[in-house]
Amino acid sequence: CKMFPDLASGGEERAEIRIAGVAPQH
Repeated sequence: CKMFPDLASGGEERAEIRIAGVAPQH
């Protein structure tokens, strides 16, 4: 998901953790 502002902080997967509430399988 590259539609989160967290991506700018270098935390793209972290953004998914907030939204989905689960750890990404990256």
